[in-house]
Amino acid sequence: MYQDFFSQWNEKTKNSFTPLIELNQLFTRTTERLTHQHIEATNEFFSNSVEQFSAFKDVKSAESFMNLQSQAINKVNEKVQANTQQTLDLFSTTIKEYHAWLEKYGFTPFNFNSSQTLQSVETKPTPKASGKKTAA
Repeated sequence: MYQDFFSQWNEKTKNSFTPLIELNQLFTRTTERLTHQHIEATNEFFSNSVEQFSAFKDVKSAESFMNLQSQAINKVNEKVQANTQQTLDLFSTTIKEYHAWLEKYGFTPFNFNSSQTLQSVETKPTPKASGKKTAA
C-alpha cells in the first residue's frame, strides 16, 4: 500500500519538476539571447559612432553627425523594443502552456496578480537634433 502511494507520488513529483526545469531553461536561454541581441544593437551603434565621429571637419559635419546619431539611437531603441516584445510574447505563451500542463496533471496553476503580468515595453524616440546654430 505504502509502496504504491510512494511510487505514484514519486512519478507525479518527477513529472512536476521536469517541465519546471525545462521552463527555467527556456527562460534562461531566451533571456540570454535577448541580452546578446541588445548588446549587438548597442555595439553596432557605437562602432558606427566612432566612424562618423572621426569624419568631423567643421560645424556642418558636426550637425550631420548629430542627426545621424539621433537616427541611430532611434534604430537601436526600435530593435530593443521589438526584441523585448518578442521575448514577452514567448514568455506569455510559455506560461499559458505550462498552466495547461499543470491542470492536465492535476496541479493547481499559479495565478499572476495584476502587478506580475507581463507588460509590453514602450520606448520613446529621442528628439531629433535641431538645425539651430548657436554662437560660439
